[in-house]
Amino acid sequence: MERDKTKRTAMKSVINNLITKLKSLNLDDEQNNRELLSTIKVIELKMSQIEVLNEKILDEISMEDMELDIEVSTKFEIDVNTELEKFRRTTNTNNSDLSSTTVDAVTAANPIIAMNNSETTDPRNVVKTGVKLPKIFIKRYNGDPLQWQQFYDTFKATIMENTSLSKVEKFTYLRSYLTGDAERCIQGITLREDNFDSAMDLLKERYGLPQICIASHMDKLVKLKKLNHANSVKDLRNMYDSIENHLRSLVSLGINSEQFGSMLAPIIIEKIPHEIRLIVTRKLGKENWKIEELMENLKFEIEARESCEVNSNNGSNVKDEFSNAYSNRKTTQSLFNSECHNTVKCVF
Repeated sequence: MERDKTKRTAMKSVINNLITKLKSLNLDDEQNNRELLSTIKVIELKMSQIEVLNEKILDEISMEDMELDIEVSTKFEIDVNTELEKFRRTTNTNNSDLSSTTVDAVTAANPIIAMNNSETTDPRNVVKTGVKLPKIFIKRYNGDPLQWQQFYDTFKATIMENTSLSKVEKFTYLRSYLTGDAERCIQGITLREDNFDSAMDLLKERYGLPQICIASHMDKLVKLKKLNHANSVKDLRNMYDSIENHLRSLVSLGINSEQFGSMLAPIIIEKIPHEIRLIVTRKLGKENWKIEELMENLKFEIEARESCEVNSNNGSNVKDEFSNAYSNRKTTQSLFNSECHNTVKCVF
């Protein structure tokens, strides 16, 4: 954590120096205007890197220090963005290069957000003016093969395909988004432009090979926790969703359900409660079980229990409301009991 804090302090110092340099520029000169635009992009890139460091530091500091750290980071971001906005107003705001920049530091390294926040003639990309879309964050990758494809696709779209970034900058981003085993995997590779592709290839070889992902999904299914009781519909639904996700992932990896269905069906049957197991196996019969039919029957039983649980809860609520309403009614006998006879007055 101390190393991350030192890096953040150094980057803040660099940003302050760049802003001081911009203040000294004569913006009447065209060359200085180009330097201004380039420097703004560099500052935005550094701000994006600081944002990543902020997240890493917040994950490790104590709750007592968290509020102060957030407050200081927010003030620094506001100060920097205020200065950048001043520089933008002093230049031609209609300049296409300048209008492509944004106060949001993440946008500088994110072509998807930049596309969404700009107007375009392509109707597929039209976004109403003034609508600010949420940021796209890349979740840090820890070396889990099951999460590799999601990380790779997001990193590729936001960083690798960003033509405004050099390979050294892309490599810096890659390192900041790795943790655990994945971080150690490329730890020995020097931060150089020609090493970015090598680092990506090493990660893909370690975590992205189809056979590794297939084995990971199969291992998760085999080690799935067994449910002994059918009382908790929520647990049944969570189990079903987990199994379904792994099966869909196997299909997306090019594995036909017929290849693993006959092997996985008995394993899945063993994981579900005995009461549901009996119902499902009775429906499947004695033929060779197909994984699709097994999952369909399991889904039917879970949905039936969910529907029954909802109706049961609604019935209980109606019964309670009726009982409360009935208990508040005053009967003829209650008018003459000892508790309320003093409140009854003759109107004749």
